[in-house]
Amino acid sequence: AEVLRRFLTPGPAVADAGRKATLEADRGPHVFGIAAEALRGIQERARSQTVLVSGESGAGKTETTKFVMHFLALAGTEEAA
Repeated sequence: AEVLRRFLTPGPAVADAGRKATLEADRGPHVFGIAAEALRGIQERARSQTVLVSGESGAGKTETTKFVMHFLALAGTEEAA
């Protein structure tokens, strides 16, 4: 649950924002970051969102999709509380 909260709440300001952006770009998108963006789209735009998970056979698409669904389900309960 702590990992999910980290993606739901903005963290403290980073002194070297350029360095942070470079590090994030090097790592690529994170499954919880993408799910958080979808959640924000639902909340801010009041519109359905789509998350496309792609990859080669055996790359973990099913498990990644489970993480996204779990994140959104837990985030929904946090918002309702």
